[in-house]
Amino acid sequence: MTAADSSFALIAGEPLTLAAARARRLTWRDLNDRDVFLKVAHGLYTPRPESAEREFAARAAAVVRAAGERAAACDVTGLRLLGVDLPRRLEDGPIHVLLPAGVTAWPRAAGVVAHRQKWGVPPRQAGGITVAEPEICLAQVAGRATRDELVILGDGLMRRQNPLTSPPGLASFLRYAKGRRGVARIRSVLPLLRAGTDSPRETVSRLLLVDAGLPCPTVNLRVVTPDGPRFLDMAYEEANLGFEYDGRIHQREGGAEADARRRRLLQDLGWEIINITDHDLVRDPDSVVRSVALALGRRAPQCLEGLRLSHLYPHSAAH
Repeated sequence: MTAADSSFALIAGEPLTLAAARARRLTWRDLNDRDVFLKVAHGLYTPRPESAEREFAARAAAVVRAAGERAAACDVTGLRLLGVDLPRRLEDGPIHVLLPAGVTAWPRAAGVVAHRQKWGVPPRQAGGITVAEPEICLAQVAGRATRDELVILGDGLMRRQNPLTSPPGLASFLRYAKGRRGVARIRSVLPLLRAGTDSPRETVSRLLLVDAGLPCPTVNLRVVTPDGPRFLDMAYEEANLGFEYDGRIHQREGGAEADARRRRLLQDLGWEIINITDHDLVRDPDSVVRSVALALGRRAPQCLEGLRLSHLYPHSAAH
């Protein structure tokens, strides 16, 4: 009997302990056949899924199911399973599992972090895997996330499409969980969170402007054009000044031609659009802030009244 034969009755995500492997007459060589099995943690395996994209979900499912009927994925693992875009620094790491009440012992295993908090909030399902509520996951990661990472994750819970929670829902959770670890940290960034964004880069762009002293722009502002409603990633509506993160440019239906028409129709309505690229955000963020400040000063100087922005123009006394 081959390893492939022995794993036939299992599906990816089902846990296979060493005891279960011995019962199936699997050897160490069988378990270490990387074409057949995926090692999840010390002493825990699962059949390898057909695609590499499903490996993370298979590992998480195996840990959760091995931990017991009421266990749930949590922390960054839960957020990732729920479809939240993680900051790059938090993408790789162990599988986090919230143990059910009554489980007092869990073997220490490389690649798995067990949480024992009792939240009293029913979990949800994501792709057939039990996952803790997104607000709980956010609180668990809050203590080790930077301010920007926490804002990115908070925005990620409240996307324009398929949001996992809402500002009232998050506020309700913070009241319910007052005093819990991570809750005060979330509360501290609450004024910076915005519902209705589409990507982490939009959050990074917004924080860039706010940290430079500029007013906080509106996210995904709806503008009605002759072709129907369009959404600007960010905008100062009083100045008819919009910003778009160019990571999505040409990815919309119709590509470059559709983008050109969209821009023209917005210009016909009096809008000025500033494109922000990855290169801008990483290599030259100050130039983005200067461009926005100059445009805002031209179109709605009242928006800059009382703001100290001289640091944006270190080489020019004219500003």
